Amino acid sequence: MTGIRALLISSVAFVFGGVDNSGAAEHSVGFSSRIRIADLETNGNSGEAASGLFRATLESSWSDSFESFVQLDHVESAYQNHHSNGVRFNGEPEIPDVSGTDLNQLFARFTYEDWSVTAGRQVIELDNQRFVGSVSVWQNQQTFDAVSINKKVFSNSHLQYFYVENANRIFGDEANERLSRRDENFEALNGMRPALGLGDHQHDSHLLRAEFNEWDYSKFVLYSYLIDNKDAPFTSNDSLGLRYEFKIKPDQFRYRFELENALQRRTGVEDKPTLSYFSVEGGVAYQSVELSARRERMGSKNNVAFVTPLATLHDFHGWADVLNVAPAQGLDDQSIKLKWRKTPFKFDVRYHRFASENGREKFGEEIDFDIIYKPAKKHVVLLRFADFKASKNNDAHEDVKRVILSYSYNF
Repeated sequence: MTGIRALLISSVAFVFGGVDNSGAAEHSVGFSSRIRIADLETNGNSGEAASGLFRATLESSWSDSFESFVQLDHVESAYQNHHSNGVRFNGEPEIPDVSGTDLNQLFARFTYEDWSVTAGRQVIELDNQRFVGSVSVWQNQQTFDAVSINKKVFSNSHLQYFYVENANRIFGDEANERLSRRDENFEALNGMRPALGLGDHQHDSHLLRAEFNEWDYSKFVLYSYLIDNKDAPFTSNDSLGLRYEFKIKPDQFRYRFELENALQRRTGVEDKPTLSYFSVEGGVAYQSVELSARRERMGSKNNVAFVTPLATLHDFHGWADVLNVAPAQGLDDQSIKLKWRKTPFKFDVRYHRFASENGREKFGEEIDFDIIYKPAKKHVVLLRFADFKASKNNDAHEDVKRVILSYSYNF
């Protein structure tokens, strides 16, 4: 049994069997749910799904320096014959909301002065989640069996280190190495699930991050992500990057600017090529309206592209999820975004134009929009629409439309 998973078991015994009877400990219980209907149409083939996420949490403070957190999820899914869910495939479009019960988070945290150490199953969301995130758009969240160390430096800066032993992916524990005999891919794949479809990826990965936030308008982040994926070694990589954020409100207008640049060595593929990543985003806001533009370029060399296998991919290259992973030719994503808030509504409209890294191959265009209705703190209704149109000369991708209607309740 691995060290962090053994810690998970001992933490369960502590939380549920070692409760302090003196009354000094404080416990907080929470419940939340998210019910949704999803529709996905690709090349004329339509898939439907209905699912519910039910979540219970127990947060305990045992002393000034020691706390624990437990989060249990249960997902129910309907219309099983009308969609594939990423664990089983039946020829219908994939909507990856998988049924099952999952110990989503279980960790203990020790804090002393400017240090904190968190060990166990936990959510890790770094910066905008472009490299490491929780993929929370789906009912089953991505979490990590990990140890994380945070050290506060100067007045408001942080040094962070994460050792990741296992990635608990959105497909859940049922997505093991063997396919069901009823899976349409069973014979073609000799009954074995592809590595990218596994519910767990064993890691020996190290994530280092330094955040410098000592100025009124600027923040710098330096990072080094050394990802060693044992179950999908071709995604292993060493990435070194710099991120800069600038925000200012000199008058009635608000301005923001983000710049990020990284180099990546694809350690899991032959020849281990070094690839580049670049993104720039700028926005201006007035009262409840913001207009922004973004360009992101993921490099490629010898048909090997830049990868971010631990990221929340859905947030970046369009909500239709056609170009979550950069093609072998790399990816150039140019987008504009308009946001408008008028309580209790929020509107978010985006347009993407996709091409290869060098711009010679056009992949397609996409329009996305969100309508969010939040009448009270506990209630959220979301309607999300995505429409990807493949370029006429692009045979690698198909037209895709996605619609998600969800209702969330937090008790």
